[in-house]
Amino acid sequence: PQVAVSVVLSVLDALKELHKVKIIHRDINPSNMIFDEGEFKGFIDFDLTEVNIRIFDLCYCATAILSECFNNSDIDKSKWLEIFDNLVKGYESITPLSEYEKQALPYVIYAIQIICIAYFSQFDKFDNLTKTNIDMLKWIINNY
Repeated sequence: PQVAVSVVLSVLDALKELHKVKIIHRDINPSNMIFDEGEFKGFIDFDLTEVNIRIFDLCYCATAILSECFNNSDIDKSKWLEIFDNLVKGYESITPLSEYEKQALPYVIYAIQIICIAYFSQFDKFDNLTKTNIDMLKWIINNY
């Protein structure tokens, strides 16, 4: 757990400067993070970068983490709530959120899920991802 906290803080610190001008990565997920011997080194895949609300990356990272384990019945999904809480706390230890941003967190997460569902539903080859994201959205609404 302490290593995970250290990694989260490193990732959030790296985003700090970009978020001052509201530049977001828009695809923060474990496959776009570079690690060396368990230490966070940076990000890759900046083709979706844009100016947008700064909590988007925080929320997207949280949904990406949930999607990595969502269909694994051996994993307790309720742990995601704790992970998300720790992501928010880590983010705030570097860049405090306004009350407005805190209130917007669930709605940004819902919007991300809806965007994913709309995107994946266009392609037959992503039927599984469409269903997973629909199930995730329902789970998040019922549990967050």
